[in-house]
Amino acid sequence: MSQTADPIAATVALLLERDAISTEVGDDVYGEELPDAAAFVASMPKAAIAVQSAGGIGPGDASYLPVGGLRIDLDCYGTSLYEARRLARIAHSELKAVRRELVTYDDEDGNPVSVLIHAYQVAGGMVALREPVTGWSRVIRTFVVIYAEQEVSA
Repeated sequence: MSQTADPIAATVALLLERDAISTEVGDDVYGEELPDAAAFVASMPKAAIAVQSAGGIGPGDASYLPVGGLRIDLDCYGTSLYEARRLARIAHSELKAVRRELVTYDDEDGNPVSVLIHAYQVAGGMVALREPVTGWSRVIRTFVVIYAEQEVSA
């Protein structure tokens, strides 16, 4: 039985597929937050991305239509604010280029699921800051992901 698609997981999968992103971060793109594993924390600060839900809905939500719009924050980390901002600009270019793309991710049970991403719309400018406890450089940019809510079996 299919369920509502996961636009966070789809965005993580989409970014991991992009050469411009993998060149910068390897496979360090995560949903909701960075890992808290000791080995990962010890490797920071470095280039990494966390895709987080940002609350609210976007223009894709239209009542009975099976299209969703979710606000997401792209948290781009780096060894410096310059590097984090550079990564945010690269990610911005990659997301803005998406035009009706089928993206496949694995669900919680490891089953492949596909979702149709219609577009990413910029919903806020870049905000540069440092993590309060660690001091890691981070740049946040908010988007609205417009997606088909119905999962498609891959």
